[in-house]
Amino acid sequence: MKECVIITLPPISIDNLLCLSEDRSFHEIYVGGRFKIVDWLIGNFERLGIEDFVIITNNRSIESHISIAWQDLKVLVIVNKKGFFKFEFSNFSVSQYIVQDLNLGDSVFDLENFLYQNYRKVLWSLGYPIWFPLEDYFQELKNFSIGLLYSKLGSSQYYHTFILSQRYFSEALEAIRNETVNTFIQTYKSNNSYETKYFLFFPFSNLKEYFKMNLSILDQKVINEFETVFGKYPIRSKSQFFSPAVIGRNGRFVNSLIGDNSFVDGVIENSIVCPNVRIEKDTKVRNAIIYPGNWIGKNVEINNVIIDEFNLVYKFPNIADDCVLGGKGLGAPNTRYPSVMNFDATLIGKNVILPKKVQVSLNAYIPSNTDVTKLKLGRYIKSSTVF
Repeated sequence: MKECVIITLPPISIDNLLCLSEDRSFHEIYVGGRFKIVDWLIGNFERLGIEDFVIITNNRSIESHISIAWQDLKVLVIVNKKGFFKFEFSNFSVSQYIVQDLNLGDSVFDLENFLYQNYRKVLWSLGYPIWFPLEDYFQELKNFSIGLLYSKLGSSQYYHTFILSQRYFSEALEAIRNETVNTFIQTYKSNNSYETKYFLFFPFSNLKEYFKMNLSILDQKVINEFETVFGKYPIRSKSQFFSPAVIGRNGRFVNSLIGDNSFVDGVIENSIVCPNVRIEKDTKVRNAIIYPGNWIGKNVEINNVIIDEFNLVYKFPNIADDCVLGGKGLGAPNTRYPSVMNFDATLIGKNVILPKKVQVSLNAYIPSNTDVTKLKLGRYIKSSTVF
């Protein structure tokens, strides 16, 4: 029997990301433009040739992304609900493992029996956003009954990937059910514990860390240092967009990532442009992260800005001509979110429409779905403002 991967996606609190955490789990957040955190987790195992995955998550929107981005894999999505596993989604037949629990009075998924019947080894990922050459450890660890992999960030050790034989299935699942994973680690950390090398680790707990972490991917020093990892181990997920990016006659980009199905006719520098973004001519974008679906008009200035996604049907640019977002230097303190917003960047929420000539200062925040009538033509939004 072959191996299976279990990826537990715990409900990590990301309140310090403001609009980016709305209607999203931690693992749905974009990293590097095209990929979501869950793609890094799946990709780490998929390149080994593993095709069977069990995703344990309490966020149901994860399944729709996985069904598109990883449609060639066999994926089972379940929810850990008060110690019982509830079936959510599968693109292969697992009906024989859905049973009625008399004590619970509801149907549950018999994950333990499913694993015992189908797999001799299980690779268990704890959901950290990490990328490393798993191949260097996998072949050796296949010979052991249990192997624990960890990475160091400073002096701290993060145990993130386990390889378990059938002997440990029950105990590991019990740790998932009862949220006693740390106890499980302490019990076995002295048995075949390995530190992973040449890893990329993306920890962030607030908007400032997220912003800097993403833009650090564009740092040539980082790219050179991890060239082996970037080049040798690609993430082979599929985009929901199937058209290549187009650079217009006036378009130019420097040290930036441009996503699929995007059109760029402006100047992009040191920025990440996600898929399905349109940027018109004479627009300048610098030090920015632009989420999918946004249409940026002509002669717009964007500097040190995060723009969340735009998924409304709209016939004109949602960031209209001649807008100025962000800027250089230091912005005045944001008094509404002093611990989140004061890192000299601007945050534009989901589905925000800015009329022509609107100016939004550094450290200002426009929340998602803001009423467009409040954002009149040419309005100036100062740093301390939160609509």
